[in-house]
Amino acid sequence: MASALAWLTVWILGLPTLAPGYPHGDSGETAGVALHLGIAHPPGYPLPTLLSALFVRGVPVGTVAWRVSLFSLACAAAAAAFAAAAIRRREPGAPWPARAFLGACAGLTLESWNQMTLPKGCVYTASVALLAALVVCVARAAERPPRWYALGGLAGGLAAGGHYMVVLPCLVAAPLPLWGALRRSEGRARTVALAAAAAALGLSLYLYLPLRAGSAHPAFRWAEPSTSRRLAWLVLRQQYFSIESQSRGEGGRLLLGRAADRFAAGLGAPGLVLAAAGIAGAVLGRAWWLAAFGVGGVVGILAAALYPKLEPDALWVADPFFSSGWFLAGLLAASGAASLWRLRARAARAAGPRGGGGR
Repeated sequence: MASALAWLTVWILGLPTLAPGYPHGDSGETAGVALHLGIAHPPGYPLPTLLSALFVRGVPVGTVAWRVSLFSLACAAAAAAFAAAAIRRREPGAPWPARAFLGACAGLTLESWNQMTLPKGCVYTASVALLAALVVCVARAAERPPRWYALGGLAGGLAAGGHYMVVLPCLVAAPLPLWGALRRSEGRARTVALAAAAAALGLSLYLYLPLRAGSAHPAFRWAEPSTSRRLAWLVLRQQYFSIESQSRGEGGRLLLGRAADRFAAGLGAPGLVLAAAGIAGAVLGRAWWLAAFGVGGVVGILAAALYPKLEPDALWVADPFFSSGWFLAGLLAASGAASLWRLRARAARAAGPRGGGGR
């Protein structure tokens, strides 16, 4: 119930804000690729391409760009629903309306809202939604390892078909709670095999690129990946290697400062305090899965700041790379709010009998 309400809240709030056309950046290409079932620029984005194509063909109203933006919104709403599920795992005693509200807040952080209104935003919101699904799978891995490892493997494989650059840095610490859950379970080999098979199934979406290379529209057939070499060039983003090898110079420091300013403005002082409370609560409560993704969020933010080689006046181009960091910060803040609610409720229960006896 809480996840459904969180999804619906984000959907209703975001629907009036969708861009009717192509605001800036690669939105035109993203919508064109969805319309023509083409091949996007590196790394190819097979998952957003195929799912946004379903929205273009299945939604009977609005422009093509608006329909792809609708897909962006649906993915942001899915991230909020998964956030509500993660909060339930962290604070099972919290009322479902509170979990729904906090999940919606985690899904409506500043950069998430920016991206869910644009056609190009779907490659980021789809990736964040799958990251949120991974959070839930890691959180529940100890319950039934074969099921949750397999679902986590599938989510990871599918995430690789989106903008994997915004997901991978956030997973640096995720293996630690997964390994702990695996050590306490039986049938480890079977569990790992299921997870690997599910991940391979998700990664198989990349077969779309060579299969479509010969028949896609010429205007939307990036790199024509009909050979293994050209496919690797596209998926591994070799086009950008010469740029990425350059010195970051002042750009990285300026971008990190810009990100800090945007986090402070977007979350505000209460949000930052709640995020710190979420981290502290995760450590004290031995919720290592949440602590691992808190570390991953910090790594993701640093990676987004230091990755692009940009001039100071073009730093806005890198803002979407902070989407995963924004989401994880929002999830930590929501978890911190839920933990504070639990402590307040516990204090109220403890004070209740004493108060009644005094009267």
